[in-house]
Amino acid sequence: MQLYSVVGPKSSPSHWNTMLTRMAIYFEDSGYILRTRGRDGFEKAAVDGIDLSHNKVIIPGNQWHTTPSKLCYEIAWDNASRWLDLNEHEKTRRAYIVQVLLGHKLNSKSKFLITYTEDDYTSEEVTFAIRVARTFEIRTFDLAQYSFSKLWEEVQQL
Repeated sequence: MQLYSVVGPKSSPSHWNTMLTRMAIYFEDSGYILRTRGRDGFEKAAVDGIDLSHNKVIIPGNQWHTTPSKLCYEIAWDNASRWLDLNEHEKTRRAYIVQVLLGHKLNSKSKFLITYTEDDYTSEEVTFAIRVARTFEIRTFDLAQYSFSKLWEEVQQL
């Protein structure tokens, strides 16, 4: 089972959302399973490309029916900037990002992360996801810097 994660901004250019939907279809056809929060915008665009009847997408909370573990919160605390300034909801969202990248029991890390960072579209959550991915040596592909063909070429070499 090859897992990949998508964490992105709530809003992103529509052409990138369309590209991500197409990428998700391609990755699914190639045997990859998507793990994402599935929230509106960039992440939902990935989910839109998946045949949900085959359980080819894992969304924390929806399928795990659990809140993030204490260890998820500890990893989030270690990687978040301004952790003490975050409210409980924001802390939980960071812990869910840890689950998206590392798995419910933190024993099935994603092979790679797809995200989008450019100008107004970069969020603290995206920056956090990139930081966690680097900490756990998960390759990160920022669609602001990659074409699909270049991304797919590099994914095949992982």
